[in-house]
Amino acid sequence: MIDAAIEATRPNGLFLSSCDMLNVEEAKTIMKWFNKFYSLNGIDTEAHEIRTVSMWDDGNMKATINNFMNNLNLGIVGINVSKKAFDETDLPARISESQKDC
Repeated sequence: MIDAAIEATRPNGLFLSSCDMLNVEEAKTIMKWFNKFYSLNGIDTEAHEIRTVSMWDDGNMKATINNFMNNLNLGIVGINVSKKAFDETDLPARISESQKDC
């Protein structure tokens, strides 16, 4: 099946997509994960911020996140989140007034 996916993948196509179209089970699992993946772009993140904060406030999720980061073996032993009200004076001086109004 993988050989068929290799041959079916166009030069400008994604191998994972070809595997998914050919019903390779592992590809289906990966594609399902990507469909649940959240992407933050910094433009309209308020809903994601609320979700992230509520996840962090959940003790089980906090432990899961810390465990995940620890298992990456990046030298991170834990994460702590603190909440602070926005203060425009905390922005870097190089940000123009028009950018601050966004």
